[in-house]
Amino acid sequence: MQTDIKALKRKAKALLLSKDIPAAKMDIVRAILANDRILEEEKYNAIIDLVKNYPDKPVKPVAPGKVEVRGEEFKTPEGYNSKNTSYMYQKYRHTKLFKKRLLVHANNKFGIGFLRRLIPSQRLIKLFQKIFELQYAFRQRLYIVLCDIVDDQSISDPNIFNYCVVLYNALASSCLIDKQYIELKWTRPEIFKQLLWPYMDSILKLSLCDAQTKELMIQLIDQKLRQSQDLQKNETMNKKNLTIEQYIYDFITTLRCLLYPSFTSECSLINLLKKEGALPSFEAFCIACVEALVLGKPVVLSDIITLFDITAPKVSDTDWNFDHDELVKAGKDPESIKKKAKEELHRKLEPYDELYRFLSYAPEGKEVAIQGFDDQRKMIDKRNEVFDDVYNKDILIALEGMLLGFINEYGALLDGTAIYFENNKNHYEGCIFTENYFSHEAARFSEILSEINTFRSNNPTFHVTRDELIEGINKKKKSLYPIERFMTVIGDMCYDIGIELFTLYNRHRRWVLSGSPGKDDVVMRTPFSAHTIGLSALYDLEAMPVPFSDCIITGFSKLRPLSKLLLHKPVIHPTLRDGVFPQMVAYCLQVAHICLNDRLYGMLDERTKILSQIRSLS
Repeated sequence: MQTDIKALKRKAKALLLSKDIPAAKMDIVRAILANDRILEEEKYNAIIDLVKNYPDKPVKPVAPGKVEVRGEEFKTPEGYNSKNTSYMYQKYRHTKLFKKRLLVHANNKFGIGFLRRLIPSQRLIKLFQKIFELQYAFRQRLYIVLCDIVDDQSISDPNIFNYCVVLYNALASSCLIDKQYIELKWTRPEIFKQLLWPYMDSILKLSLCDAQTKELMIQLIDQKLRQSQDLQKNETMNKKNLTIEQYIYDFITTLRCLLYPSFTSECSLINLLKKEGALPSFEAFCIACVEALVLGKPVVLSDIITLFDITAPKVSDTDWNFDHDELVKAGKDPESIKKKAKEELHRKLEPYDELYRFLSYAPEGKEVAIQGFDDQRKMIDKRNEVFDDVYNKDILIALEGMLLGFINEYGALLDGTAIYFENNKNHYEGCIFTENYFSHEAARFSEILSEINTFRSNNPTFHVTRDELIEGINKKKKSLYPIERFMTVIGDMCYDIGIELFTLYNRHRRWVLSGSPGKDDVVMRTPFSAHTIGLSALYDLEAMPVPFSDCIITGFSKLRPLSKLLLHKPVIHPTLRDGVFPQMVAYCLQVAHICLNDRLYGMLDERTKILSQIRSLS
């Protein structure tokens, strides 16, 4: 009986060597040879019946006298070193994760080759299964954390969140657990490489992120874990608190093991690797799989990164990468973000638009600064010149006339002079600003007007238009330096006063839009005594009323030459679009604009930029 089996074996081997057998049929032959449940007689008979009808392999003719029949030298798959199989087996023998096997090859014309290599043991498959179960539990909690982050409206930057989503997706990956063990026993090293590739790529790519990103991920997840409703601590339940703290610690430590594969602190993942595989870290686990199953030689983690072409993940800084329904619910889907961005830009644009409106504010048909100049020239200087004529002849006279017009019309509102107000037949005496509020600015006005008067007395025939002045400034003409200085100083003075008044106006507008709280409070009759401090007027969010803003002006204790033009006018009209106070704001800002004030033009540039951003979102 034994002799018959040997004869069948020889016949089967001879047919395998001589017949031109397709690769698919050779895979069946290997499967039959590997099946221990088939009797040897049946096994070889089945192989003979399977291959006997295939044609003989073509024989290459050789020159007479040089006939030599021998098998070609067996070549191992590229990258795998079968000579190290015994060494690798001894290296990982204590882990019981791998077994030695021979893989049958029909890779030449004359014989069957054998590849000595390691294959997974049942213990390795079980370890992969337990790692996947650990990842699954970890992933379930991480999903809750991600939902909490999305729901947190204080978090607007999706960058770190998107890295956490990469981790969440990586935890869904598994390896080898969906394969039949009999199939793995006959798997080639290059196929093991293909099987390990998706797992290694997804689970190791986050380890390539910079340390700051990884620490921010850990910090964010830890924060949201501690805020979770079921992980809230109770001062009266110390035992439960300890359990919660242990769970959070283990969760974060396991997270560190995945982000830092060489990390060895005790946690669920490390304990599992030690217990089931006698391996000290996740890095050691990855190295063991690649060394034993793919390459057959010692490697380090960087070799694995190169072998599988693993790169650090790239995530969006603007879009949230998560379940669309959850994003819509939290208002963080692309459309909601775009809508919020437009709303935020419109809110940001609002004070800029108010500022821009004041630059063209002309309640009587002329811009208030031009009207002030005309009033000064006609009513005080007794001249018939209009602003446009003077403006096109001598910019210095125009600036001087506007300054004098402002002081003579609005000076009594700024210097603490007692003013008489009326509201629904109620009469009041008070002031909008205390005496010292604009004392510094008043001194600067007097000083610059004195300098202008001196310059004009010393240079009676000197005249320059605004266009000539701008051209001279660009060409750096020294003869125009004094005029340039006057324009710069006047622009700065008017901007300082104008932006202060604009801030107070904006606070009043915000107060009115919020429902005018405390309308009858004493604050309505208390003058401003201290300059605004803090943010720029365009980002100031305080709300407070302008004193006597609900009244009309009925008189002044010290009437200035043009103050009568303000009589019987409201301090601020209920519509916020008119009144003495808005006129003062507009007057100063318009003069600063004529003087090309850098700070004012910077605000206008910012407005243009915001408008451009809004258009880009439309």
